[in-house]
Amino acid sequence: MTLETFEAQVTSACAASKIVAGISTVASGITWIHLRAHLSDGSFADAFYNEATEKTAFALIKNESATWRRGINAANIRGE
Repeated sequence: MTLETFEAQVTSACAASKIVAGISTVASGITWIHLRAHLSDGSFADAFYNEATEKTAFALIKNESATWRRGINAANIRGE
């Protein structure tokens, strides 16, 4: 999957959700991207993808704390 495909899929899913207030790109590099879905209750969901390693990671952040995460490892996201 390409970075563009990942971004399009996340954006499409967020657009179809009633609880997503908006989406933004937090950061990106040549082979990776970090997206954030801002939720209506003030929490947010982060989505990461690294094209070089084909790894994805997700986290739900509520009250400044990760309440759920899958595959979160910054070095893996950046391909280190």
